[in-house]
Amino acid sequence: MKDSRQTDGRQPGSNEERGWIPLPRKVVVDTDAELAADRQLRHWLDEAFEACRTAGGFDNLSGTGKPLQVPTGDPLAALLKNANAAPPWVTLRKDVRDRIAKLNRLLLQQPDHPDIDGLFTEINDKIDTLNVQAPSLSLQRRRITRDNIAEQLEKWL
Repeated sequence: MKDSRQTDGRQPGSNEERGWIPLPRKVVVDTDAELAADRQLRHWLDEAFEACRTAGGFDNLSGTGKPLQVPTGDPLAALLKNANAAPPWVTLRKDVRDRIAKLNRLLLQQPDHPDIDGLFTEINDKIDTLNVQAPSLSLQRRRITRDNIAEQLEKWL
């Protein structure tokens, strides 16, 4: 007589033999619990909004009765502008500009100062970082040397 069990350990007619059948989402997810949580959140938000309105929280808002100014173009740029925050590459550009101006003054006052070569290296490293971060090739800058610092300073200002 032949054994009816399979040799690989699966029982005949098992789910493993037939394959896995996924259940529909409505069977797996408790939609009633989801709806109750959603209603509770909306109720809480509605109560908070109504409490603020009745307390006069919306009475003296700037721009009341005026049309909304909808920004066009890049939404991230508009968000940064409204927050008075500059992109990192703009902040770095200003820092490099200030450092070049200080280095130029130092070169004019003390051309043999021992820290000058280190300052050139530091500024050129920052220029390289700026060139990587700048969003356009036209915003990239050349490295500075003793020979071109006056010319580059004019371009940075």
